[in-house]
Amino acid sequence: MAHSFVTSFDHEIDSFRAYAGTFPSKCFLLIDTYDSIEGAKKAVIVGKELEKKGNKLLGVRLDSGDLCELSKEVRRIFDESGLTYVKIVASGDLNEWKIDELMKKRCKRSIYLEWVQNSSQAGLLPRLTASTSSRILWKMGAIVPK
Repeated sequence: MAHSFVTSFDHEIDSFRAYAGTFPSKCFLLIDTYDSIEGAKKAVIVGKELEKKGNKLLGVRLDSGDLCELSKEVRRIFDESGLTYVKIVASGDLNEWKIDELMKKRCKRSIYLEWVQNSSQAGLLPRLTASTSSRILWKMGAIVPK
């Protein structure tokens, strides 16, 4: 989900519903296009709607603002709503040093997504950092213990 998708709708929740309708079993919502906390509350509504249809909201993505503080508040919102399984993905101008700093702050996220320059293709490629109980870095398909 991209910011441009969200802004193509008159209301943020309509973009969430359209995305969830298209990807009901693989739904990750970008909640910080306008206001991260309000986006999280709308994502809860869509998550509950998905549950009624037998699906689950997989997660939400934050890519701006104070990722650590926002992740804590977003986690609280989902937990209090009974959506404890929803993953939080942090992205946006992240590198290994920023991720390490966020991990030391014990932010409430499941995955970090970095964008790394691919010199051979002059483009950006995603690099995921899984940070659950064990600190593992997943780079270009290889899992490397940290």
